[in-house]
Amino acid sequence: MTTIVMGTRNSPLALAQTQHVATLLQTNDATLKVTQKSMVTLGDKRLDVALGKIGDKGLFVKELETALMAGDIDVAIHSYKDMPTTGPEGLTVVPVGLRDDYRDALVCQESVLPAGQRTIATLPQGVRVGTSSVRRENRLNQLRPDITVVPIRGNVNTRLRKLAAGEADALLLASAGLARLGLSHHVHQYLGIEEDWLPAPAQGILAAQYRADNTAMAKRVAAIQHRPTVIQAQAERGVLETMDSGCHIPLAVMATINGEQVTIVAQHIHPEAGKNHTVSTVAPVALVYHHGRQLGEQLKGLIC
Repeated sequence: MTTIVMGTRNSPLALAQTQHVATLLQTNDATLKVTQKSMVTLGDKRLDVALGKIGDKGLFVKELETALMAGDIDVAIHSYKDMPTTGPEGLTVVPVGLRDDYRDALVCQESVLPAGQRTIATLPQGVRVGTSSVRRENRLNQLRPDITVVPIRGNVNTRLRKLAAGEADALLLASAGLARLGLSHHVHQYLGIEEDWLPAPAQGILAAQYRADNTAMAKRVAAIQHRPTVIQAQAERGVLETMDSGCHIPLAVMATINGEQVTIVAQHIHPEAGKNHTVSTVAPVALVYHHGRQLGEQLKGLIC
């Protein structure tokens, strides 16, 4: 029997995501034994400061990467949308498993907002909506400049507690995180393509990070990859990497697969309505990363 140590943040969502990947690995190899090692990252510690003020890159991954390089863990599991575009030399990051729901979700405090007032369009004037995402904040300001955006940080459960405590009247969250924790019943509105609301690059996708020289782990991870998810991750991360920015740039990207062709739409979201820059392309599956990077260069040229 082989034993591997999986590293994770110690939030309920991170632990659930890591357990999900562990189950995939053990389903593929019933003889595999998996143990988990959780740790607290800088992004988890500094909940009193907006993410953009304590650094854009690596806030939720540095401690895990240090453990990987030291050999304390064999693989780390991340939300791919939280991963910086560059990492330490000697480590590999790849998408794993099936992409979960890419959409954002609106969660309302029902005691404050009765039925009929629980969508972006029907929220009353002056309502306080909590988010830590510049992308979500800017898009909300475009659609509803009469709404107040308030900074809300912490893991999913913490944010829901802050909502219940009255720190906000509603929240914008990733629906994938709510689903992974069995909390989708809190959602009042899903925000996706049909609502003209694009996600963060690779939102809803999990990533495995391991030492590049660990060929055994590379084979295990490859066995649990999902081809459409890999294609979407390559396309969307290609745009992000060319923009050379962390997860807090107001960038939205969506890759949609149709057979062997992929439509990639990228949008830089300005806080004022009518000032977004949107670019798109259609690429063959084999070249999505290359075309994603080209699209990023095109978008970068428009905003710089």
